[in-house]
Amino acid sequence: MSNKWVKITTTVVGVLVIGTGAFLFGQTGANTVIGEERYNYDELSVLKGELEEKIDKYEQRNERLIERRQNLHRDLRDINTDIENAQNDMSELLEMQDNKEQIEKDYDSMQSDLEDLSKDLSKTEELLAKTQGDLKKAEKEPITLSAGTYIVGTDIDPGRYLSSPIGRSGNFSSHDTNDRLTSLLR
Repeated sequence: MSNKWVKITTTVVGVLVIGTGAFLFGQTGANTVIGEERYNYDELSVLKGELEEKIDKYEQRNERLIERRQNLHRDLRDINTDIENAQNDMSELLEMQDNKEQIEKDYDSMQSDLEDLSKDLSKTEELLAKTQGDLKKAEKEPITLSAGTYIVGTDIDPGRYLSSPIGRSGNFSSHDTNDRLTSLLR
């Protein structure tokens, strides 16, 4: 029996020694080296939590930067659209400027034409006044024509005439050089 007790005791002591050694080895061997620093499990858990917080902050910052980048791209597109619209407006303004210059030239030409027409009108008015004066003179000296055909320049002097029938009735007509009727009085 004593041999049996020795074996049991030796086995129990061996298990205790091995268990204690394993525990102590696990306790001291549970350290991890990162760089030149040695960390145990609890320290690594704290470090992991800190790193996860930093990663979350960087991810949030990255999302804000991506959103800002998208906004800047949208703003850039808007600015490019504004620039394109401004260039189109500038082209239209330049075309309008060219048209303005042509209109000013046309206006100056028309103004010159108007001045010429005004001079012609003045001359025509003077001629009309003279002709009316001649007509008034003719009223003082009436011409009597009997029935027939008369040619201006041959039978009658060129000019303006006021015609009226002698007596109560009569017809008077005039024709142009192509023998078209220009007036008829009854």
